[in-house]
Amino acid sequence: MMKTKTAFEVHVAKVDKPVFKNIAPFASEGVEMEVISVDPATGGFACLFRGKKNATFAPHLHLAGADYLILSGALNYRDQLAPAGDSGYEPYGSIHQETIFPEDTEMVFITHGPLIFYDDDNRYTKIMDSRWIEERIAAGN
Repeated sequence: MMKTKTAFEVHVAKVDKPVFKNIAPFASEGVEMEVISVDPATGGFACLFRGKKNATFAPHLHLAGADYLILSGALNYRDQLAPAGDSGYEPYGSIHQETIFPEDTEMVFITHGPLIFYDDDNRYTKIMDSRWIEERIAAGN
């Protein structure tokens, strides 16, 4: 049950957090997303991503800054390996080709705005933001 402590603080029990087992076309099979919070004012969100070995994120563009922390496993992006304990910041305008989980991985991801995903022809195909998350929750997904 969601319990509001103040006008600005919210506690959400683990059993109440939405978990999306399939987030295609944003990621391959084997990536799930546990929602921590959404910010409708900016389109941003915070989540835990869990990726099975060799699962991938599709190419994307950051429309705002984003922070990540690798809790376990590793993430291979931009031809570098970020193992457990590593963290980083992606500024507005960062573009990523396919991002790979070289082993079973769990990471905290906080973006301050939307991500735009694109296809092999560099055409933007889908936006991942707070609205997308809220629509999936409302649809019971």
